Amino acid sequence: SAGPVGLATISYGQGIALTPIQVITVLSSLGNGGKLMQPRLVRELTDDEGNTVEEFEPTVVRQVVSQQTADDICMMMEGVVSHGTGSAAYLPGYRVGGKTGTAQKVVDGKYTENTYSSFFAMAPMDDPQVAVLVIVDSPQGVHYGSQTAGPGAKSILSNVLKYLKVEPVY
Repeated sequence: SAGPVGLATISYGQGIALTPIQVITVLSSLGNGGKLMQPRLVRELTDDEGNTVEEFEPTVVRQVVSQQTADDICMMMEGVVSHGTGSAAYLPGYRVGGKTGTAQKVVDGKYTENTYSSFFAMAPMDDPQVAVLVIVDSPQGVHYGSQTAGPGAKSILSNVLKYLKVEPVY
């Protein structure tokens, strides 16, 4: 358990370390009504003739926040994209939610000026189908995830939503 200093530094993201799969899994739980899902890399395996050999069903690990809390945070994430710092991920016709991130890199146990900049995006927010996490390692010039990783998240979302045939609503 964290002491007083640990609790204070955790509040602004220092003193903890997460892998990218942990970050996207936790943030995606908000789009799942607060249910944390077991990560999976594939939905199914097929043979060379296209027949399904094995399926991997979605698995709920546990409820991490209430449905109401998840809905409230999703509304805030949508605001980040529609009129906040994540506007670089705005896609006309889609309700997109996002969360920016900028984390100092640790070298030899000390925080440096070098960063990881990230942007998490989810869409469409009324029924999330896609979650994307873009992380830029050591961006030069601008260090903010909204500007470095946001455009990449928008590009991925745009292509994946089209691929999934999720129609825009204007």
